[in-house]
Amino acid sequence: MKRFIAVMLSVASTTVDAATLEDQVKATKTVEQQYQEAVKDLTDNVFLKYRDNLQIDTPVLEVVSSTSKTADIKITYTWRVPELVLVQMRDTLGKYFLTTLYESKITVGTYNCNGHIGSNYCSIREKLGRFLESKSVGTEVSLLGVKDVFSYNHRGIEFPESRTYSIIYTVDKAKIKGDPTPKFETHVYNISGCIPFQPECNIKGVYRK
Repeated sequence: MKRFIAVMLSVASTTVDAATLEDQVKATKTVEQQYQEAVKDLTDNVFLKYRDNLQIDTPVLEVVSSTSKTADIKITYTWRVPELVLVQMRDTLGKYFLTTLYESKITVGTYNCNGHIGSNYCSIREKLGRFLESKSVGTEVSLLGVKDVFSYNHRGIEFPESRTYSIIYTVDKAKIKGDPTPKFETHVYNISGCIPFQPECNIKGVYRK
């Protein structure tokens, strides 16, 4: 029996050794393939997951001031994402970067490839980090024709579980009839120049609706 096992191991070893360098090159994913697969993974299982599970509570509207023609309306709303979703997002992000979930917020270290130099994705860390930092989940909030976009994750490297935002819109008083309802449309945006700890970013267009 031992001799049979030894023979089988010898055959297996010979088979592996028989692979040519060309075969090995063909079987190895290119840097470009790794990057595209990682981008799809992060898009589907981080940004879109965050967007699709984001819940917005009923907003509160308040008149702050008014003139003869306009009124300043303050909109306050709270948004949240289930904790389980954050856990799943952390697991995905952790494939590529050093990622933590602490005090109801995911933080990603794009400078470090999964915390160790041996990661299979170290070769694309910088490019993948730039991709992550150029995307943000945000909501376009509109009221009576006035609108703006508010970002929820700072440059793609922070994903909080919940926040409360307040916005003041100056609207045409003639358009206010009864209790107008603000509209909320959440997308993944291309961004640049986010302001830390503030929900404003330079929106460069919609990445995924």
